[in-house]
Amino acid sequence: MASIEDLMSPAERICSLQENMSEAADDLLVENKFARPRGSQIYAPSYGVGMVVVIKDKPRIDFKLELYPNETEEPHFKVTYQNATCRFKISDCTPMKAEIKNGIPTPIKKIMKVIRQVWANNREDIVRAWMETRPSNQNHGHQHIR
Repeated sequence: MASIEDLMSPAERICSLQENMSEAADDLLVENKFARPRGSQIYAPSYGVGMVVVIKDKPRIDFKLELYPNETEEPHFKVTYQNATCRFKISDCTPMKAEIKNGIPTPIKKIMKVIRQVWANNREDIVRAWMETRPSNQNHGHQHIR
């Protein structure tokens, strides 16, 4: 029997992976006290007296991880956090040369531990997603991943 992942297109799998890693990073950022989880929100509807609804929101932090397998550069992923971005090599999670030269944004520097942990926990999936979504006419970069 085919799993749901087997039925997904490569683009859908990469989107799912990015979403899962972004959520994992959100959790780690809260765990490491880089951000506070949203507390309970209390809503009192206009109808009914004394009705109160408490909603627990999952933390949602401005963290996004994206893969770009269609580019001709060395295999990399991009992290966006607090309106700052930085590209990292898939092979070893180090910042790309341009990022080092231009300076890694401060918000990204602060969460390097979280980025490395998310990369370490998902490295095989990142490599597989990058390889599977690579255009057939581009083979540049494969030698840099392993």
